[in-house]
Amino acid sequence: MLTGYGSDNIEGGHYEVIPILIQFHFDINPFVQKLGVKTRGDFEFIAEPLMNVVTNPDANAEVGISFLLRYEDTIVSRLRWFFEGGAGAMYTSQHTLEQGSQYDFLPQAGLGLQYSLTKKLALTGEYRWRHMSNAGASSPNHGLNHDFALVGLTYFFNN
Repeated sequence: MLTGYGSDNIEGGHYEVIPILIQFHFDINPFVQKLGVKTRGDFEFIAEPLMNVVTNPDANAEVGISFLLRYEDTIVSRLRWFFEGGAGAMYTSQHTLEQGSQYDFLPQAGLGLQYSLTKKLALTGEYRWRHMSNAGASSPNHGLNHDFALVGLTYFFNN
């Protein structure tokens, strides 16, 4: 589970979000190896439902899901770095002048660190960039580019 803070400038102020992200990780190393890809690190597929709180310009909500691919590798025994990217879709109850629709697509990418506290629990910190756009489905379609600082705890069920 991750939370934190994200912000972007919009006409007349800021669009600010407190994310509530639940991640479900799936090991895809066997599939990647069948493709002939050999790396030091590990690959994961992530399904990430989101239930975000919009705090500005008004109190609102975002709900949706994202799908990400992650590559991670060990720096030292308990510390791993990762890069992830993907896309998703969401509905926001927040109206903005930049978006002609409240249904949006979410291409995004992040870079982070994960520190193992125990064999089953890790602390995660991440920077994530998120683009929010209706992909031209309605006008206007001036995308919003959020910068997020995320922190969270990861529980490993299979360790």
